[in-house]
Amino acid sequence: EAGDTSSMRIVWRLSLGITVGVVLLFASKAFSGDPELDKKCARVIDVQRKSACGDNSLLVIAQNICGYPIHISVCVQQPDKTWDCGLGRNVQPEGKMGRWTCEGTGEYRILGCSRDSTDCSASAQEPKKQ
Repeated sequence: EAGDTSSMRIVWRLSLGITVGVVLLFASKAFSGDPELDKKCARVIDVQRKSACGDNSLLVIAQNICGYPIHISVCVQQPDKTWDCGLGRNVQPEGKMGRWTCEGTGEYRILGCSRDSTDCSASAQEPKKQ
């Protein structure tokens, strides 16, 4: 009978482990989002040229339009063609992230990434132009 109890414990632990593993797998997928969908989660909602610190100043604001938190990278191009980038981590649904530069060419890039992304940089993406 002791062997039966031991077997039952092992089976129960195994089934509990599988159940917990499956629940965590589904929760993880739903929480981090689908990588293809994340590329569509960040949208530019405002681009402004201002004269606050120069005639070429530029403000770019992006918003998370998906129903779960993501990272958003926003980059603005400098006169020397380098990119000034900022990363908003854990941007909540409908949350916004912006990047400001006093001297910009008018080109900018944004990228939405899943929260478990190790490399979320809009500088590698196709540029936009103001």
